[in-house]
Amino acid sequence: MAQSARESLIELAPVHEELRWLGIPWRWSFVYRPQAPADAGDSAWAYVIPQPGKPLVALPITTDVLDALAGRRLPRYIRDGLAVAPRVGGTHWSAWEILSRQQLDEVIEFAGLRFGALTTQT
Repeated sequence: MAQSARESLIELAPVHEELRWLGIPWRWSFVYRPQAPADAGDSAWAYVIPQPGKPLVALPITTDVLDALAGRRLPRYIRDGLAVAPRVGGTHWSAWEILSRQQLDEVIEFAGLRFGALTTQT
């Protein structure tokens, strides 16, 4: 599932993929940043944490972006992940375990919405 998540994120948006050490608990993870620096500066758009048996996809979401997406109908799996996301500063660190293709599809669809909101912020 981690490989499918990586491929889906790369196909979804113009991003750079980088393998980076992020410390405990994420260890070696894939970091995705928008290609155009003007889009988001040095901010990461998404992460794939390839844990054996239960890979994670994480999307840091600012409160402003979360508020902008609040009016959309989101799948329960996505809403549940957003509800328990820890908030650090103005960023909600949402993450979802990917155990099925349906979960991956829902997270990728939400990642597309998040990317659209990210690239329209100025």
